[in-house]
Amino acid sequence: MKFPQDDILILTIGIAISGIIFFLYRYYKNRKAVANLSIAAGTLEEQLVNLNKDFYEIGREETSEIIQINSKKASRQHAFINKKIGKFYLTDNNSTNGTFLNEQRLLPNQPYPLSNQDEIKIGGVILKFYDLTESKNRF
Repeated sequence: MKFPQDDILILTIGIAISGIIFFLYRYYKNRKAVANLSIAAGTLEEQLVNLNKDFYEIGREETSEIIQINSKKASRQHAFINKKIGKFYLTDNNSTNGTFLNEQRLLPNQPYPLSNQDEIKIGGVILKFYDLTESKNRF
């Protein structure tokens, strides 16, 4: 079966437009995602971090690029949180003492989705995840 050139051109333009719409949808949804990470227990208790970037490292290393955990049981670059398609994920960075999400030890290098009020435990420090995007969508 032979397609006329006009049909192929229309099909190609349709696919391109669909791809652009899908990309813009994913970009917009990811941009809207906002969350906070509160240090609920530990030496830096009551500290609040606004998660407005796409990637955060968590550990005991002292740099401006990392959410610092003040615990000798935490690795220098213990875990990270990243944002993809409007959702936040927690990944253990092959740490020695492990990362816990709601009291479950995470497998290393595997992303786990975070939900509102999830509890993260790293080296005895407890962090609380607050998804502000979920809160906005409820009302």
